[in-house]
Amino acid sequence: MSSVNQPRQKRSEETLAKILDACDTLSQEIGFEDLSMQAIARTAGVSVGNLYNRFRNKEDLIEHLVMRRQRAVAARIATLLAGDAAALDLRGRLTAVTRGLLEGLADTRALQVSAAQRLASGGTISDGVRGGADALVVRLTEWVRADDPRLDSERCRFAVATLAYAIQFNVIFGVATRTFGDELPQRLIDQAHAYIEH
Repeated sequence: MSSVNQPRQKRSEETLAKILDACDTLSQEIGFEDLSMQAIARTAGVSVGNLYNRFRNKEDLIEHLVMRRQRAVAARIATLLAGDAAALDLRGRLTAVTRGLLEGLADTRALQVSAAQRLASGGTISDGVRGGADALVVRLTEWVRADDPRLDSERCRFAVATLAYAIQFNVIFGVATRTFGDELPQRLIDQAHAYIEH
């Protein structure tokens, strides 16, 4: 029985990945506002009916894309930490988190702008996306603190959340990059380090 279900499950996962990849690619090219379910289906090579069987609307699809991005950012940072956060000092851990966030969010501008516009117009962020963001901050905080009893967990969490929001804000508006250029990552690391060690 598993030999029958396994290919279906694998095929289903591959189809989902194609759909999310198509949504991601198109959003970067034309933005989420002009994105249609028909264009996503066409680019993914699936029927519109198949797409609607998986997602009620474009917002559901975007929610899955955001959550996939959150997981990708966490995976990228885990790789930068080489699996052992405790082996690095605080600055090294903050560097890995900052670099992972910068790299992981760099190509999500359309996604971030869409979320910001939705909030600005009175919309809300889904519980799934909010929960994913909260879980990511908790995980990053654990990596930054690395069970070091000297470091206050609340200070670490505040520093990590501030770091993540600063990077997200920069992805949307680009102000910090225009102001600090290549020095931006180091400035963010220095500020977070000083706050945690204070």
